[in-house]
Amino acid sequence: MSNDANPETPSPKPPGNGLPTLRRVDGGPSSPGFPRPPLRADAPPAQRPALALAQEMVAHAAATAVADATNYLRSVGTLTTASMAACTKLMLQSKDPAYGDLMGQMNQTLSAAAQTFEDIGLRAATILSLFSPSAPPSNPPPPPDKA
Repeated sequence: MSNDANPETPSPKPPGNGLPTLRRVDGGPSSPGFPRPPLRADAPPAQRPALALAQEMVAHAAATAVADATNYLRSVGTLTTASMAACTKLMLQSKDPAYGDLMGQMNQTLSAAAQTFEDIGLRAATILSLFSPSAPPSNPPPPPDKA
């Protein structure tokens, strides 16, 4: 007979909060505290499949981030080049120096997009290096803040 037939009968509850307890393979504490020790190539055999999966997933995420940044830079470059061509044509026709200022702003936009691409690439490489076989045993310092 199921407990659905009689709502007065309490159903047996699993220990704890009802969720399965996750245990670390290396025998460390199972708390979700950070920072966690990095996965290393010299990890015990039970951790090696997890290390390979983590490396693969992080590499895929990093590659996707860099590909998106590349597309962004390419799009900004295309728009900036087309806008500069139009400004050059209008500047030659009207002799208005305001178009020169506008072209300077477009150059700044392109430089900012290139800087964004560089930042994303460096961060992706840094994160990916944390999952490489030669990862340092301690957590690296956070990236410097932009001024």
